Amino acid sequence: MFHFLQNQKSKILVAILIIISVITNYECRKDKYVAPNSLSNTNSCDTTNVTYTNSIKAIFDNNCISCHNASNPSGGWALDTYNSSKTCAQSGRLLGAVKWLSGYSAMPPGGNKLSDCNIAKIQKWINAGMPN
Repeated sequence: MFHFLQNQKSKILVAILIIISVITNYECRKDKYVAPNSLSNTNSCDTTNVTYTNSIKAIFDNNCISCHNASNPSGGWALDTYNSSKTCAQSGRLLGAVKWLSGYSAMPPGGNKLSDCNIAKIQKWINAGMPN
């Protein structure tokens, strides 16, 4: 009987060690996982000569204007023209929304956050005085 209990204790100990190992490995891998939409290679993100026409319009056309246009200015903001985009940027709402900052509506709603590169371009455009 004693031998049977000792054998059971060994099996339980092995099972506990396996569980701890699995949890530890899972936690390590979870920490290293990076969501695909947040991957950015700073070497491939060109933020030189960022203007509305050269860079920002394409970002807005691909991600924003289905909801933020003159016909349907969701939240009161249109991003389909230079002037309306500049007005939104000047308000501070644009950068807060695309960066998903606290106190702002995360844009695009229900979708993935814009890439780090696109956010960097928008921030560079704003910091440069929103050139057309």
